[in-house]
Amino acid sequence: MPAPPAPAKKPVTAELPVVKADDAMQDGQKLFQLVLEWAAAGQSDAETEQGLKRCLYLTPELACARYLLGMLYENRGAKADAASEYRRALAALNEGRAVAVAFFLNNTRLKGVCERALSRLGFPER
Repeated sequence: MPAPPAPAKKPVTAELPVVKADDAMQDGQKLFQLVLEWAAAGQSDAETEQGLKRCLYLTPELACARYLLGMLYENRGAKADAASEYRRALAALNEGRAVAVAFFLNNTRLKGVCERALSRLGFPER
């Protein structure tokens, strides 16, 4: 009697959950709103920084989170890091990739504050 056929192997990708880009973007925006609420309630700068970084992991085009992260760095005296975040926010805004958040500055105003922040730090736009 012949041996039964070996079971077919499932591709590795079949076992991985599918995460839709829209879901990650929405999660990033929701987390951004929470980070703002926590910061207003007295959350430490270190916790705010970690929250903003998580937002940006989920939604890298969240220019408002980049701007606020830049502000944290600037207040800490890390001017180069601040300028880097302001430039990344500005690039997303200029390229039309920036995600707008209804309860924050609109993208036109956000672009202006990023430009002024770079100027204030002495890092001209590239």
